Amino acid sequence: TLVTSFEGKHGSIRYWVKVKLHRPWATVKKIKKEFTVIEPIDINTPSLLAPQAGTKEKMARTWYRSCGQVSITAKIERKGYTPGEVIPVFAEFDNSTSRSVVPKAYITQTQTFIARGTMKQKRAVVATLCGDIVGARRRETWHGRAIKIPPVGPSILQCRIIK
Repeated sequence: TLVTSFEGKHGSIRYWVKVKLHRPWATVKKIKKEFTVIEPIDINTPSLLAPQAGTKEKMARTWYRSCGQVSITAKIERKGYTPGEVIPVFAEFDNSTSRSVVPKAYITQTQTFIARGTMKQKRAVVATLCGDIVGARRRETWHGRAIKIPPVGPSILQCRIIK
């Protein structure tokens, strides 16, 4: 199986075909053509169809004084999506602080490069969803707020040096 083609700052995966044509009493003709490989990923597997959920709490502070706690509980319907699809985000924000907060959801792309036992990661935000301001000591709920997946390169799963 060939790994998905990739071109990045810290590495690349490229494929090409070289052809030489030998004919009697004629010069040798050479040609080199690059081609792209995309490894198929079945997003209809049980692990990628499983819902994802999580809770996070954070204590807000001003200097050395506590202002209260902000907590979020969020879930999405499944783990696997493709570019162009919309992810409905279900979330509940509880702002127990004395200040207003703005809830946000991000889609980040993580590229991992491994060489000579060293690992380097590059992260980039590829999509953002901003909500309305949640006032002090207020709650806000998202009932399927949509965040669209932009056109990004395919996932690389079966490569030992680039993920």
